[in-house]
Amino acid sequence: MFRRLTVSALLVLGMAACQPIDKNLEAEDSRNPHFKKAESYTEAKNYVEAVREYEAALQANPNVATAHYELGRIYGEKLGDEISSMYHFSKFLELRPTSEKRESVQALLDNAKFSLATKLPNSPVANAEMFARLQSENANLKRELEEVQSRVARLDQQQQNTAAAITTPAPSAPVATAPTASVEAPKATPAAPVAHPATPAPAAAAVVPVAPSTAPTATPAATAVTEARSHTIAKGDTLWKIARKYYKGDVNANMDKIKAANASQVDFTKPLKLGTVLVIP
Repeated sequence: MFRRLTVSALLVLGMAACQPIDKNLEAEDSRNPHFKKAESYTEAKNYVEAVREYEAALQANPNVATAHYELGRIYGEKLGDEISSMYHFSKFLELRPTSEKRESVQALLDNAKFSLATKLPNSPVANAEMFARLQSENANLKRELEEVQSRVARLDQQQQNTAAAITTPAPSAPVATAPTASVEAPKATPAAPVAHPATPAPAAAAVVPVAPSTAPTATPAATAVTEARSHTIAKGDTLWKIARKYYKGDVNANMDKIKAANASQVDFTKPLKLGTVLVIP
């Protein structure tokens, strides 16, 4: 009986020894069944399942360093887990200290450490990064402010040029109305012959035509200047600015004067429209 048990045990051991060992589990490429599945999951962007297959490869053979390398990349680049990425990169360097990938893996490990440091609260790296960002934003704001100031200066210059172009024709208006005054003046001369026969008051007869001749000449000239002076609303104009430009003294009173002169065509309760021509009394 004892001999039979011994023979049976030897047969079982012999059969186990004769079974081939799956060498593919030691492979670090597509021959490893776990690697095949992990690669297919990675191509499908199913990184969670890819991690499971690489972890299964390590459980079958802890010395498969390439699995550590791939896990380090997936955790760091795809899943944002810097701690797991650092662990697997460190394991790869431990298992393959003379690998051709050593420098690149060390760089990836350093990047994972730096990325983790920036996420820690009150980290010197995070504070330095924030300070650099604030400096950059401050420089951008200064540059934008200078551009805005330059643009405002150009607009002010354009408004001044436009105002000068609008106001320059005003002096020519009295010249156009001058003939009317000169024409009216001779009309008063016929009154002089009528007054000459009256001997008691020759001087009074001469004075009478002079007074009406001077009054009409002043009135048309004043009305011509008033009608000729106008202002076209440009960008940035306000009623206050216009009153300050054309008058001195009480700005509010001058604003009321402009409103009264243009009340029939402009609604001053609303914003001034560009291009509107205002009469400046």
